[in-house]
Amino acid sequence: MTKLNWRKYPDEKPCDTSDESIIIVINEPFNKPYTLMCGYNEREHYFFEYRLHIDGEYDEADISDEYITHWIYVDEIPLPEE
Repeated sequence: MTKLNWRKYPDEKPCDTSDESIIIVINEPFNKPYTLMCGYNEREHYFFEYRLHIDGEYDEADISDEYITHWIYVDEIPLPEE
């Protein structure tokens, strides 16, 4: 099995992305850890996700980095072999 290159946050921060090409691990107190696909704004140092509204428009929602522990680029995860 391939070992994935998870990076510890905030020790390493991702490069700027314009789409949701990062998976983050969030470990909030009293909850099980979970993952979320998102993007990262390097200039202003925040993670974001796009949200679809009823009218069909999208907007960018900031994600608090308080409980983010690790992250990886989606394209670094190998596809299953046939």
